[in-house]
Amino acid sequence: MNSKFIIYDIYANLKQWFRNRSSVFWTFLFPILLILIFGSIFSGSNDITYTFAIQDLDGSSYSQLFTGILENISIMDIKYVEIDNNITSYMLDNDIPAAIVIPKGFGEELEQIILNPTSSINISFYYDPAKHET
Repeated sequence: MNSKFIIYDIYANLKQWFRNRSSVFWTFLFPILLILIFGSIFSGSNDITYTFAIQDLDGSSYSQLFTGILENISIMDIKYVEIDNNITSYMLDNDIPAAIVIPKGFGEELEQIILNPTSSINISFYYDPAKHET
């Protein structure tokens, strides 16, 4: 095969490709625009924090370990609710969109799960979809 023919063919195809403005746009400019648009939309997303309340009705070492794990998540701002407070009233009064209630007996049920992996634990999660953080 003649190398001049191959070079001329590549040159002709590139010239034809550059003449078609839509192909240049979709190949180069569109991806650059997408990167710029999504980059501006999602920049600074590391500054987001989510506030929610935790009410620990159990007080066991397992529930304290669970809340400690949640505290170590950097985007979560946790507010602790006293046992005698109503969780939904606390959420409304303090403008908190979500809450977790750890039930009494959580530690004992978790020990049962360790012995019998087919059992389960119910943790109550309260969420007000009308309130969302921006």
